[in-house]
Amino acid sequence: MKRGLRRCCPRCGAYGMFTGYLKVAKTCHRCGLDFESIRSDDVAPYFTILIVGHIVVPLLLAIEQAYAPPVWVEMAIGLPATLIFTLALLPFIKGAVMGAIWVSKPELAHKGLGPPQFICNCESFSLHSSKSSGREPLRPGDGAA
Repeated sequence: MKRGLRRCCPRCGAYGMFTGYLKVAKTCHRCGLDFESIRSDDVAPYFTILIVGHIVVPLLLAIEQAYAPPVWVEMAIGLPATLIFTLALLPFIKGAVMGAIWVSKPELAHKGLGPPQFICNCESFSLHSSKSSGREPLRPGDGAA
């Protein structure tokens, strides 16, 4: 998601996921990842509106409570702020959504196309080594000692 938030390829991190403001490139120029199979559709605008709404609305309410300006002043502040924040955040949110979709798509995981697989051997993991502390290692469900 971090790479997508920077508008970079989620697999290799190369810049160039977008050819325009919101137009997605066909493939990554470095690793060949097919961006057209990662469709974010309406999710990015939804998250953008959610984020911008949580910034602008409390700001306008605070201004209303503190200063009680005329409605035209609130509109003169609120509408441009909403438009600017929305247009500024939308491409970055779309990139992050595309990165999250890429990580969660199992069909991209074959032939090294998906995210790296992390293997955790939980049976060998313990918080206390029985050799060094003389205590038995913690097992799942034992609680903190």
